[in-house]
Amino acid sequence: MASRPARVTLGALAVLTLGAAGYAVARSEHAISQHRTALRAFDLQAREAFDALVNVRVGQQAYVAAGQGVALWTPKVAALVGSAQTGIETLRQTAEASDARGELMDAAASVAELTNIDKRARDYMHAGQPLMASDVVFTEGAESAALAAQRVESARVAEQKAFDQFEGGQRRLEAIALTSAGAMALFMVVALVFAGQAKRETGIQTEPTVLLAEEPSMPLQTTRDLALEADKHPEEESPAVPSADACRETAEPDPTLREAAALCTELGRVADIGGLKTFLAHAAEMLDASGLIVWVGSAAGADLTALIAHGYSRQTLARIPPVPRSADNAAAAAYRSGALQVVAARTPSEAGALVVPLLSPDGCVGALAAEIKGGRESADATQSLALIFAAQLAGIVPGSAGETAGSSQTLRAAAVSTRS
Repeated sequence: MASRPARVTLGALAVLTLGAAGYAVARSEHAISQHRTALRAFDLQAREAFDALVNVRVGQQAYVAAGQGVALWTPKVAALVGSAQTGIETLRQTAEASDARGELMDAAASVAELTNIDKRARDYMHAGQPLMASDVVFTEGAESAALAAQRVESARVAEQKAFDQFEGGQRRLEAIALTSAGAMALFMVVALVFAGQAKRETGIQTEPTVLLAEEPSMPLQTTRDLALEADKHPEEESPAVPSADACRETAEPDPTLREAAALCTELGRVADIGGLKTFLAHAAEMLDASGLIVWVGSAAGADLTALIAHGYSRQTLARIPPVPRSADNAAAAAYRSGALQVVAARTPSEAGALVVPLLSPDGCVGALAAEIKGGRESADATQSLALIFAAQLAGIVPGSAGETAGSSQTLRAAAVSTRS
């Protein structure tokens, strides 16, 4: 998160999230506005139909009122009934709620019945039977007109209720969109703030795997023990090895990068086994190692074989068996995992060890094992130098032990100690 492209991407995502939420809210508000406009038109049409039905009832009552004539009110009532029928049909076509459409269908039926009642009332008046006409107008006509008006009003209320439900659903969706966008934006802002305060990394540091030397069946430990038993003589007694704490207190300077570069340049000019042994001797000196062994994998990749070494006698190397790939030890672990392995010293008087994988484009082809003096196997400078030397060796050692079987002078035959 400390890189600039990552911060820019995160900021862009925050802007896009807020923009998407704003767009969703705008579309929701537009839909609500359209439904509200339609509801207003529906409400106006319903009120007009309701008023027309009320006026129909008044006009019918005028048929039998003193001083009023059928000829005067008949066309007015017919126009009002037609207006009510047209309005109810328009309302039924534009209604959104199913309940409203049902009420309007019943209202249309009531208006049709009211039309028949109006015809009967006029017939009674033309026949000179005003009492019969009054009975029809004030009973059947008034009831039908009121029922039709009531159903129109019920349809208007149902449509209003449907709009309220729609608007409530849209408001909930808007709240969800805005809350989600706000939470996402807040998370991204917090992430950007912490990313700005984080220290920018300058490189990748690999934490090596530390193995305890107390683990059984460890070939590197066995190699060290064999070397000590075969080569230890009274006149060659090694001085007491200082503890790791003592080394840290003296703060000895690490080998410089210039010396490592010179040694790598020297390795690039190696043309024979003698030059490779010289490289191992110089590498052991820079690593403060008492012994180095170059292990290489078999043709099948099933085990490791010691090909060349520094610091061990010919007899010692001859007694070192191949190490199976599946063995529970540092050399096999480095070969399997391709990661640096550290073997910590059991006591301050013993040497520790490093095992570095030899990595090539085809994978891990072997390992470089080093016995390190003075408890420096855990030092960053020592591990870095070992990684550099292993990377250089990986380019010149054979890919497998079987690749050199037909040569006149194999690396296995040349595995002699530069000490002897």
